[in-house]
Amino acid sequence: MRIRPAFLLVAIPVLVVGALAGPSFAGSMAEKSKVKKLTVTSAAFSNNKAIPSGFTCDGSSASPPLKFRNIPKAAKDVALIMTDPDLPSGGTFVHWVAWHLPKSGVPEQTLPAGIVQGENSIGNAAYAGPCPPAGSQPHHYVFNVYAVSKQITLPPGASADELRAAIKGNALAQGTLTGTYQRGAGGQ
Repeated sequence: MRIRPAFLLVAIPVLVVGALAGPSFAGSMAEKSKVKKLTVTSAAFSNNKAIPSGFTCDGSSASPPLKFRNIPKAAKDVALIMTDPDLPSGGTFVHWVAWHLPKSGVPEQTLPAGIVQGENSIGNAAYAGPCPPAGSQPHHYVFNVYAVSKQITLPPGASADELRAAIKGNALAQGTLTGTYQRGAGGQ
């Protein structure tokens, strides 16, 4: 069998690039695998199930109780970002940004002292309950929780993007709980 020179001109660079990128690619995969999975649950709703109206704009907009499990002992901070990725415009609405959370979770509505909250899409440093447009399809509300290897030093009112930047490269574990909510055509 005779190998054509044109084939070698293509094959050799591909093999060299693959050999050089291989360790780098393997390293990035190893970085991702270092982030362990933590469990986020709520006594108010199950994963991918409806959030009760008391935790939405149709009720008192109380923040739901959340429980965290499998937080690594080495974690120095726990942070949360709650988003709605189902905006009609295609964007994402930030409902809640918080850090310095207890490793066990947070109770309903009343947050323990020491928790710092960042700015939501409304412009408040607080929980903003689900409030999708009346008559729209159910929206998904994603509670992303992160166990972080260093203390987060952001000021109150920091944005979700600032919190993500503070977490980047420092996450020991991450977990997600997703709830849904749909408002009737009349608003409730």
